[in-house]
Amino acid sequence: MMGLLRGRKVFYGWWIVVASTLGAALGGWVFAYGVGAFFMPLVNEFGWSRAALSGALSLARLEGGLSGPLEGMLIDRFGPKVMMLTGVILMGLGYGLLSQVNSLVAYYIFFIGFLALGASFATGTSLYTAVAYWFVRKRGLAMGIMNAGWGLGGAAVPLLALLIATVGWRSTFLIAAVTIWVLGIPLAMVMRGQPEKYGLLPDGDTPSTELTPSTRRLPRFLKFVWAVPRREVDFTAPQAVRSRAFWMLSLVWGGRMFITGSMNLHLIPLFEDVGFGPELAATVLGILTMTSVAGRFGFGWLADVFDKRYVLAFCYATMALALVVLLDVRTFWQAMVFVLLYAPAYGGTATPTHSLRGELFGRKSFASIHGLFLFTAMWATIGGPIFAGYTFDVTRSYHVALVTFIAMSAVISILVLLIGHPKPSPKLAAGGKATRDD
Repeated sequence: MMGLLRGRKVFYGWWIVVASTLGAALGGWVFAYGVGAFFMPLVNEFGWSRAALSGALSLARLEGGLSGPLEGMLIDRFGPKVMMLTGVILMGLGYGLLSQVNSLVAYYIFFIGFLALGASFATGTSLYTAVAYWFVRKRGLAMGIMNAGWGLGGAAVPLLALLIATVGWRSTFLIAAVTIWVLGIPLAMVMRGQPEKYGLLPDGDTPSTELTPSTRRLPRFLKFVWAVPRREVDFTAPQAVRSRAFWMLSLVWGGRMFITGSMNLHLIPLFEDVGFGPELAATVLGILTMTSVAGRFGFGWLADVFDKRYVLAFCYATMALALVVLLDVRTFWQAMVFVLLYAPAYGGTATPTHSLRGELFGRKSFASIHGLFLFTAMWATIGGPIFAGYTFDVTRSYHVALVTFIAMSAVISILVLLIGHPKPSPKLAAGGKATRDD
C-alpha cells in the first residue's frame, strides 16, 4: 500500500479531497440542507409544532456534542476510513427507518439514534480530519474545495422537494437511504490516515520544499493582513483546551452554528410564510447553497494567502448585512439580493475556521480537538433551531430570531480578530501546557 501511494503521479491527498468533496455533497443533500425539505410535509401530515420538530435536530446536535470528543479520539486512533464507513451504514439505516415513522417519539429515535449519529461520523469530523492530515500550506484551498461539496449538495435539495411532491416523503426517505449506501461506501474506502504513514509529506512536499511564502509582490497596504508563516505545532487535546485561543475560537464557532444551523432548518419555512411555494422556497435554498460554493472555495484560498482572522471577520460582517436584507424580503428578486450577500459569506465562515484551528493546534490531534469543539458548541447547536422555532410559534414571525442573528454576526466579526496564536511552552513535547496567546 505504501509503495502504491508513493508511486502515484497525482498526490494522493488530492484524491482524498475529491472523495471528501463528494462525501460533503452527499451529506449536504440528504442531511445538512435536505432535512429542511421534509420539515413542512411532516408538519402538515402529523400536525407537529415547528418547535417540536426542530427539537429533534437540536437533540441530535446534543448527541453530537456529547459524543464529539469520543468520536474525535476514535478517528485519531483508527483513522477516518473506519469511522466514515460506520457512519454511512448508520445514515442509510436511519432514513430507511424514518420512512416508516408514525409518531414524534419514533421520529426522534430514528433521527437522532441513526441518521444524525451516522451523519456526524460520515460527513463531519472524518472528512475535515482526512483533509487536515494531508495538507498544511494548502489546507485552506483543500478544505475550500471540500467545503464546496456542501454547497453542491444543498443545490440538489430542490430534487428532494420534487421527489416528495411526486412520490411522497416516505418513498423519498427510502430513495435517500439507498443513495447513501451506493455512493457513500466507495467514498469511505478512499480515506487514509496521516501521509507520513505512507512515506509521504503533507501537500505533496519533499524535504527540500520551501515552506515560507514571500510577500515581495504583495501591495504594501495589504501586508498587515498577510498570513504570517508559522512553524507547524502539535498540541494535544488537553494542551489545546488550556489555551485562550481554544475557547475564543469555540465561542466564534458556536455563534456561527447558532445562526447557520437555525437558518438551514427554517429558511424554507420562512420563504413559504412570505408567499413562496414549497418548490420555489426549496429552489431559493438550492441557489443559496450553490452560490455558497464560491465563498467556500474562494475564502478558503484567501485564508492561505491572508490572515485567516481577517478573512473570517469580513465574512461575518457581510453575513450580518445579508440578514438585514432578509428582514424585509417579499419577492423572489429581493430573496436573490439576500442570497448574493449571505451565501458567499456563509460559505466563507466555514473553511477558514477549520483551517485556522489546524494552524493554531496542528494535525496530530486534529480530530480530538474538533470533537471538543463540537462539545463546547452544544449550547449553540441545540439552542439555535429551537430558539428560531419557538420565537415563530410565539410571535408568528421570524423577525426576533433574525434581529438576534444580525447582532450575533456583528459581535463575532469583532471577536474573531482578538484570537491569538497559543505559544507552546518549552515542555510542550513532554506533556506541558500551553502558555499565553500572542
